Amino acid sequence: MEPTQEELPEGGIEELEQLKHFWADHGTKITIVLAVVAVAVAGTNMVKSRRQGRLADASAQLGAARSAQDLEAIVADYGSTPSAPLALLQLGKTAYDGGDFNGAMTHYETFAQRYRTHDLASVAEMGLIHCREARGELDQAEAAFKAFAAATPEHFMAAQALLGQARCLEQLGRFDDARVVLEDLIAARADTAWGDRASEELETLEERRETYLNPPPVAVAPVNLEPVIIPSAVTAPVEPIVTPAAGE
Repeated sequence: MEPTQEELPEGGIEELEQLKHFWADHGTKITIVLAVVAVAVAGTNMVKSRRQGRLADASAQLGAARSAQDLEAIVADYGSTPSAPLALLQLGKTAYDGGDFNGAMTHYETFAQRYRTHDLASVAEMGLIHCREARGELDQAEAAFKAFAAATPEHFMAAQALLGQARCLEQLGRFDDARVVLEDLIAARADTAWGDRASEELETLEERRETYLNPPPVAVAPVNLEPVIIPSAVTAPVEPIVTPAAGE
């Protein structure tokens, strides 16, 4: 019950007296709630600080990575940080550059599984297609390059995909189809670096066709025959066999 004006002490302020009564009734509960909130805020700040520390550590290690083992450690230890997917892409490129196309595919596939919605998921997809081409899976690679460019014509790697498609068509002996792809790329990307690259490929296409249809003869290295060494026991004069006369 709020005190009446007559119950207030002389010189008392009504609002202050109401606050005193409210605190007497609810002060303990408020103190507990404030303590819980303070602990929660402190915990959130600690988690945030720790997370920022991990992000900084992962970024520093990625910048200092000098080997595949360094990159693999980042993927294993900092999988939840933005550095992990970047390390996976670098692992794929490192393996590809070293001729380990199967290993490169494993890294790119891992990226696709873990970071399906990542902004660089298309880079891993393109890496997989290049691996298929390098492994000689030309029909699959050509179809995948074509599908990538058709699905994302404005993507920054769409032109690269078209060049890859033309390259696969050449290796399959489909030079007329390759010409069409290059000509379309030149028309779509005129006055760009990709258009210039396609023009260069088109200028030498007929030369590559001629080489494909009429491969140069394979030079046969001369065979150096080692002299046959016959043991002296074989080449020594054979003593005549003397048959003793009858009666001797």
